[in-house]
Formats: sequence, C-alpha cells, structure tokens
Amino acid sequence: MLNINLGGLSQEQIAKRVNSIGGSDANTIMSGNSEWIEELWLEKRGEREHKNLDDNLPVVMGQFTEPLNAYWYGKQTGREVLEMGREVTHCKHTWRTATLDGVLRENDDPMGITDAVWEAKHVNAWSKEDEVLAKYMPQLHHNMDCLGADRAVLSVFIGTQKHVFFDVEHDPIYAIDVLRAEQAFWDCVKTGERPVAIEVEAPMPDKLRQVDMTGNNKWADAAADFIEYQAASKKFDASKKAMKGLISKDVGLAEGHGVTAKRAKNGAINIGETK
Repeated sequence: MLNINLGGLSQEQIAKRVNSIGGSDANTIMSGNSEWIEELWLEKRGEREHKNLDDNLPVVMGQFTEPLNAYWYGKQTGREVLEMGREVTHCKHTWRTATLDGVLRENDDPMGITDAVWEAKHVNAWSKEDEVLAKYMPQLHHNMDCLGADRAVLSVFIGTQKHVFFDVEHDPIYAIDVLRAEQAFWDCVKTGERPVAIEVEAPMPDKLRQVDMTGNNKWADAAADFIEYQAASKKFDASKKAMKGLISKDVGLAEGHGVTAKRAKNGAINIGETK
C-alpha cells in the first residue's frame, strides 16, 4: 500500500506559512469569498489549525500530477521545467513568499537569460479555460513578483483528455491591486481586525490561443455530427426559404405534403411538420 503524506506539513513549514502570504493565499484573498478569507485570516493569526489535506482528493491528485504536468508541458513545447519546489521571498515585502511549481529559462529575452514562473494545475473536465485562468491570475502575479519575473506559464490538465497552457505577461496595474489586497489582509492579521472581502477582475491575455482538440472525445463526436449534417442543414434552410417565398402575403395558413406554414400576427411565417 502506498503511504505518502502530501497535505500534512511539518511544524517548520506551518510556521512559515502562518508568518507569510503565499501564492495560493493570493487566490483566496482576491476571490471575494468572505468565508474563505476569514478562514485564512484565522489560520494566519494562529486561531485555527492548519488544515490537513491528506484526504482531499483534488489536492492530492494535483500534487501527484505535477511531475507529469512538467513532463507533458516539456514534451509539447520543448521547454524544460526547472527548480521545482524552489522557495522565493519578495525582495521588499518579506512577508510575501512563494513555493514555485517550477521555473522556466527565457532565452529570448533581449537583455539575456531570465526566469519565468511555471505553475501546474489539474482541474475537473467541466472547467472553462477562461475561468481557470482568471482564478489563478492572483497566484501567477504574486509568484512573478516574488521571483522578480515578468512572465509566467499556467500549465493545466483539464480532466484526463485535455492539456492547455497560458503564457501570461506581468500586468503591473493588476499586480498593484494584488499587492494592496494582500497588504490590507496582512494588516488585519497583525491588528486582529476582520478582513473585508474584495474582488478585482483579472486581466485576460490580448492574444487568442490555439488548442489541439484531437484527443477530446466529445469534440470528436460533435465534429463528426457537424460534418455529417452540415450539408443537410444548409439544404433544410434553403427549403424553408423556398416555401416561404411561395406563400402570398394574404395567406395565413398553408398546408401540404406533411408541412404546415402559419403566419404570425407580426407577419413572420413559421414552418413545421403537420401534426
């Protein structure tokens, strides 16, 4: 039997987490969810024990699939994920820390080789890509600020059939919003004042992505139906248009060959099977 402890942290790790704001904390602080924010606030103040996530399947699954995510991202892009688990602290606000899923070397930077944040996630099959990106945008900017990077990649497994990744550039205005929200929350931790939930709309990339849906079975089924019935659909629309053209303006009801056409009060003609 496999025996592994992923959710439980050592006392040292718990103390570090209590005494700083991490990337996943940024997601909570920017979520607008009062209940989640208060739970985090109590945990940071030491008034609530840190949750043991050993029995939380999505959390455990996400951690187990991080190495696979890094491998698959590298296989698809040719870019190697380095320094998985690297811990960094913000150069100015030392209460901001991050444990990075990985780091990418950016060789195309005009000033030389720089680091970019790499973040791995595993979400359910019904997740919408734009919502996933928006949900983790605070963490990406928090981690970029802690690393001193201007780029990040969010690599996501959606269910078991789809992998997508987002190249995200550092948005300085949004980063300030995240910092201000974290600072206000951290002040509440220190003073004991209850935090107020806020929610700031996350910026979306200007460039649209290309996604390969070859491995998605639902897409394959829908695509087959689309191709099969596309010609029939066009013929169906053409037949309706032809029948409407045969009905004079003074005709309210026309029937024949199993088809009925009725004129509505506004003059529109509705065509359907005769019942």
